[in-house]
Amino acid sequence: MDSVISEMFSKLSLSKDVDVSSVVSTVTAEPRTINPIFSHLIKQTELTTKGSEDIISGSLKVFEGLSSECMPIAEPYICLHFSTFLNLAGHKHVKVRSAAEAAVKVFANKLSSNAVSLVLGSIYPLTQVGVAWQTRQLALKTIVSLTDTSPEQVGFELPQIVPQVTNSMSETKKEVAKAAHEAMTAVCDVIGNRDIEHMTSKIVRSITNPEDVPEIMHALAGVTFVQSVQAPALAMVVPLLLRGLRSKLTATRRQSAVIIDNMSKLVDDPLDAAPFLPILMPALAISAENMSDPEAREVSEKASAQLSKLSVLCEKAKLRTKEVDHKLVLAAVKSKFPEANNSENENENAPPRPAGKGPQVKNNENNDNGNNNGRIEFRHRTRKLLRLRK
Repeated sequence: MDSVISEMFSKLSLSKDVDVSSVVSTVTAEPRTINPIFSHLIKQTELTTKGSEDIISGSLKVFEGLSSECMPIAEPYICLHFSTFLNLAGHKHVKVRSAAEAAVKVFANKLSSNAVSLVLGSIYPLTQVGVAWQTRQLALKTIVSLTDTSPEQVGFELPQIVPQVTNSMSETKKEVAKAAHEAMTAVCDVIGNRDIEHMTSKIVRSITNPEDVPEIMHALAGVTFVQSVQAPALAMVVPLLLRGLRSKLTATRRQSAVIIDNMSKLVDDPLDAAPFLPILMPALAISAENMSDPEAREVSEKASAQLSKLSVLCEKAKLRTKEVDHKLVLAAVKSKFPEANNSENENENAPPRPAGKGPQVKNNENNDNGNNNGRIEFRHRTRKLLRLRK
């Protein structure tokens, strides 16, 4: 295998005419070659010498080919270095920027749903102010791509996605602002709530047009909520509700309280509301205290009481829910497959395969045996939400 890798390195170090198909064939025939080849390619993307743009763009073409033709083998490595590819979209040479965008596009379309949460974690920091605008634009476009390929996984990531994308919607660089608007519109389409999906465009508009909040709150207050409310829908509506609660208009604050009361009654799983209760409850309490209108204050207090009930249920649900420890699972797998340990020793730098969203193990208290080792239910949730459940 060493001779194969050495020959491959010599080909990959050429600045022109990189034989992508040869690399793909080598990795497909001998998957263990992916680790040294990938390390070599990453080093080449870090070159800063004159004329290195040809080598960098060639390396990116190889990444694109690996994503397209042998994603199951290359995915863990590409996930680990995904931020590198996004950053190269801000390179000073057009050739490198184009190659980076092409590679990221193919990777996003081929990405396994189980790795979406991991990749989004790499994307968030690259949407922030201070990052090259081309990189920010590509990061936001990648979110749009993921909504097409893995809508359910993106939906459960909305508590993290919404604030990250919101920060870029008022960006002065029009390309970034446009990409942010498109990303927010796309993620709104995966919330899966028929009661409010007709209002997603208005909710998106309210982010950059706060003067429209009273009108939108009035329309939302007239919605009859029937469908169960889950975390994705809450992630979209809660920011709007907070703006409504902070409005100077009593009518708007009252409408926010009405919506909170109605929606909270339809939260079947209290844990869906876990990330939002710490910010909603104090905001609603402050709004109720400042109400001069007795009837509006009563409405707000009623909504506050409903949130308190939901909070109690949430705390009880946390006691019945455990986060799966991926390290323990990996250790158990290795104990059954000793050859995995030997392979890891050969390639100590090999990254772990991306895990899906951390499932929870919920004890079924009503199982037939009457103990706490009942049926296991796996629930996909965001990483931050999982940390809140500890």
